[in-house]
Amino acid sequence: MKKFITLIGYCLLLVAAILILIKFALINYGRIDRNQNIILGDSHIEFVDVEGLANFSTGGAPMKTLFIGIQMIDVKNKKVFISIGPHTFADYRTSRYSDKNKNKEWIYTMDTLIPKRLNIYQTWWKLPNSRKELYRIAKLYSPKPIYDVETNLTDTLLDRTISRHYPNEYINDTTERKWFNKIISHVHKNGGKVFLIEMPIHEDYLKRIPTKYLVRYDSITSRFENVIRFNHPPDSLFRDGDHILPKYQSEFLARGIN
Repeated sequence: MKKFITLIGYCLLLVAAILILIKFALINYGRIDRNQNIILGDSHIEFVDVEGLANFSTGGAPMKTLFIGIQMIDVKNKKVFISIGPHTFADYRTSRYSDKNKNKEWIYTMDTLIPKRLNIYQTWWKLPNSRKELYRIAKLYSPKPIYDVETNLTDTLLDRTISRHYPNEYINDTTERKWFNKIISHVHKNGGKVFLIEMPIHEDYLKRIPTKYLVRYDSITSRFENVIRFNHPPDSLFRDGDHILPKYQSEFLARGIN
């Protein structure tokens, strides 16, 4: 029995050593160039791959998750681009969770894909909290395919996208704004400079956004001078009314920030 327990112990140590070596290799493979600027956001810039930019974005990423990641990055003398739009502060990420839920903040943070190469995992000792998070880590360093999707500006899709992003119940939740402001403060405090990126919205989609959410968005962004806006692109560049096609995101954004 003693030999069996000893054997199990050696096997566990061997597995742990292999996992640490794999993690160490991934960390060094994915380590960010110190000279790279940073881009944060969600699906609107998820497929951006521009030289000189480290892209920390993924679909549905809330501001708290992005804040956790940016804390682990050296932002001194760097430009930090944050992609935003009316949907960013429209409650759709937080409206799913009841105020009575004691674990609301924790669920809100975990209920998203971890942004690509998020630096919270750039230390070998950081372990996942769950199987779901372990799966996310495994996806961090895998190549991100750009699927060949086509433009779709039908009324059906536009209406469905609006209903998903802009809740009918106007709860005026301040969670996203709070963590957005924390990102801004952190970057400024640590010697970086923030630029907001306002990706294009199709005019037919813009007309469908409830005015109350547009007013809120304008009130939040009006205090910023460094807001990068784009001319209205042709319809062929839109995936839907709210997103540029993945294959054009890099080229489109590069022209705007360079």
